[in-house]
Amino acid sequence: MGTVEYPYSPHPSQHIFHSSSCRYKAFVGAKGSGKTMTGCIEVMSLLNEFPGNVGVIARKDYPALERSTMTLFLDWLPKEMLLRYDKQKRRLYIRSKELTKPSILYFVQEKEPKEFDSMNIGLFFIDEADECPFETFKTLTSRLRIKGIPNYGLIATNPPNKMHWIYRFFEEEPSLDPSIIDRISVHNNTFENLKNLPNDYVENLKRIYSGDELNRFLYGEYGSISNEWQVFSDWRSTIHVSKEPLKVITGLPIIRAWDFGMRAGCLYSQLYDGQLRVLREVMEFNKGAEQFVPLVLSREPKMFKDFHFIDLSDPTYVGNRSVVDVTKSCKSILREHGIIISGGTTDWSKRLRGVNYFMTRQRTGEPCLYVDSRCKILIAGFEGGYRFKENAYERRAEDIIKDQYSELQDCLQHTACYSHKELVRNDGFMYDLPEDKYDFSNRSQNW
Repeated sequence: MGTVEYPYSPHPSQHIFHSSSCRYKAFVGAKGSGKTMTGCIEVMSLLNEFPGNVGVIARKDYPALERSTMTLFLDWLPKEMLLRYDKQKRRLYIRSKELTKPSILYFVQEKEPKEFDSMNIGLFFIDEADECPFETFKTLTSRLRIKGIPNYGLIATNPPNKMHWIYRFFEEEPSLDPSIIDRISVHNNTFENLKNLPNDYVENLKRIYSGDELNRFLYGEYGSISNEWQVFSDWRSTIHVSKEPLKVITGLPIIRAWDFGMRAGCLYSQLYDGQLRVLREVMEFNKGAEQFVPLVLSREPKMFKDFHFIDLSDPTYVGNRSVVDVTKSCKSILREHGIIISGGTTDWSKRLRGVNYFMTRQRTGEPCLYVDSRCKILIAGFEGGYRFKENAYERRAEDIIKDQYSELQDCLQHTACYSHKELVRNDGFMYDLPEDKYDFSNRSQNW
């Protein structure tokens, strides 16, 4: 904590959060557990403690930010710390412990990532982070680059389900340096903050919520993954995800599927003896085709050197303008790099049938759709991230939620359609080559 006194008495979970020196800190709490308060107090402390610091508080959109997070922050900020408030730019100048070096705080909405794309910051706090995509967290993380002071990435969130990026980043993925614990998640429930809540608060929650929602919003537990609105209900991670990294098969082309937009995706696969083998995925946020294509190509020689590629994409979207350089189409940018799109379909029902064709079949004891375990976004999409809107009983293409899982799923759908056509054209096999023409040797796969 900083040097300023606050009328704030942290409960045990809040104390653990404030005391941690980890670079990335998540406060995962039930409703009424003091999540926003915890993050705001931590931001005040860091702006005061490190003169010249620059911070960002982000939320999904401005209405939610102004209605809740910003109001609470301004209510609790000691008057002697506020030097100036620029309402038009949502920027605060904060007095630090070194009076001649004030700190600065910006309030931004994650719906406009370009707002903080060029910032140099020392800390960020994402409130209600379960509402935000992983791209927001990654972009803000890349902005943590003020020298001479500790940099921190903070989030506060209700417990999402175990498919969410918050669970994967804070509970499953290792630290960048195994010798350093660089992230922590602090969990609490509503009961820990009862002294600051109305007497009937808990009973009201019990009347409103039940089952999984009650576990999340009262007891602060991660939610389970519901398959009710899942697009591909036949997916089973225990069956369709490889136990070991899939090896690249020499002698076969690599099917490379592209998807462009605010999120750009690329998926690499091979078709061997009726099995569609998904090898790797690439996903980037807020990069136009002119940035994304060379980025992908620059990585390929390490993994797919000397392979022939079959390139696929949606014929409608590949003709669209780049999201960064509107003077160029995605198709023209691909051509500049020697990439010619060979196929792709806009018929969504055919695309789904293509994926289901491979997903529901086996060959020699293995599934016909086999996904490398490193394709984490694609797998998370299959596990429920790629889903219909609730109550979308007609299950149409326009009823699918467009989020961070859509692009790679689209890539796979084009791949599956193309591969199914090849199977039919070749009477069940893509290439009629002797077994010894295929080399399963473990090629260099350092991505």
